[in-house]
Amino acid sequence: MAFFQKAALGFGSLAVLLYAAQAEEIHVAFCLDNNYAEASGVAAYSLCKHLAPEDFAFIHVVMTEVLKPEHREKFQQLDGLFPRACIQIHDDARTLQQIEHCLSLPHAWQRIGIDAWPIKGMATRLVLDRILSPALHKVLYLDGDILIFSSLRDLWDKLPNEHYPLAGIGDGCIKDPAIFPSGIQKKRMRHLQVYCPNESFFLYINSGVLLLELDAIRRENLFTKTIDWLIRHRSIYPDQDAINVVFNRRTLECEGKWNTFAPFPTISKPIPGVAVLHYAGPIKPWKNPHKLLPRWWQPRNWSVIGKYLTLQAPTLWHQYRQESPWRHTKKELISELFSTWQDCRIFLAAITVIIGSSLLTIFGLRRLRSP
Repeated sequence: MAFFQKAALGFGSLAVLLYAAQAEEIHVAFCLDNNYAEASGVAAYSLCKHLAPEDFAFIHVVMTEVLKPEHREKFQQLDGLFPRACIQIHDDARTLQQIEHCLSLPHAWQRIGIDAWPIKGMATRLVLDRILSPALHKVLYLDGDILIFSSLRDLWDKLPNEHYPLAGIGDGCIKDPAIFPSGIQKKRMRHLQVYCPNESFFLYINSGVLLLELDAIRRENLFTKTIDWLIRHRSIYPDQDAINVVFNRRTLECEGKWNTFAPFPTISKPIPGVAVLHYAGPIKPWKNPHKLLPRWWQPRNWSVIGKYLTLQAPTLWHQYRQESPWRHTKKELISELFSTWQDCRIFLAAITVIIGSSLLTIFGLRRLRSP
């Protein structure tokens, strides 16, 4: 019996190795500057951590500026942690020139009377067809403000699909990703009607997770058309709106689990059934870490002083950061508990007063009880 069990395990391992050899490599791209290097690094760590045994991931870190040495070192550490992942940093002169050449948007807007608007970091995804190798047929673009909890193989295999150069997820997936279109999508589509009154829209995707069929995009110059639309219009969500207009009716809709909005930035546990969690709101978890809630000492908060003295659990994002090469030291972690040093001093003074009062009360009661 033991022999047959070992034989079965051997054949199973061999089957996994053969499947891994045949499985297509997953190519993922993050577009960022140094301000988003830590967040994107944590996202890349969560991706690598949840690779399936048959997966091999190429992670392309596309920079809009030269990557700082401390972040480059951490990406190299991340590369060494996972044998089934390879990280390639694109911050060479050719990449930066391509981005500058294709995304000279502020200058174009100035020519038509619109103020300059810093959008380069967001719109760099529209230059991936030129930055990445022509031999690369498709790529999965990911925002830096996400966490990944499963293999991306199922999402990766959705393209190529006839007539669909892009696959994405409807905007606004929060609690029930199976419901489409969400209220946010309807609002966004009504907004697009202002710019395209003769068009009808049935889907509005979020640009944080995009699976791109690069061959079709290059062949039809779709990203060039998207940038042209971006130059002509200053909409609320510039490149996201442009993508939805240019790829209208040519976007494959994917399940909401691949881009579910975080209900709040301080979430501390994964949401069951969610593969990609997106911190899409204006408040990011690294900007508002686990703290004594700020300004708890102000008089307007005294009625709920108990709530404001309760430490929040480390957020899910901070838990992943502490596992990654971007982990913080104990001193940095302590500093995250308070908004300012003034809050820290007031908190310590309050604790000292409370402890002192308690000791005096206990000592006084003992004196009263003693004969």
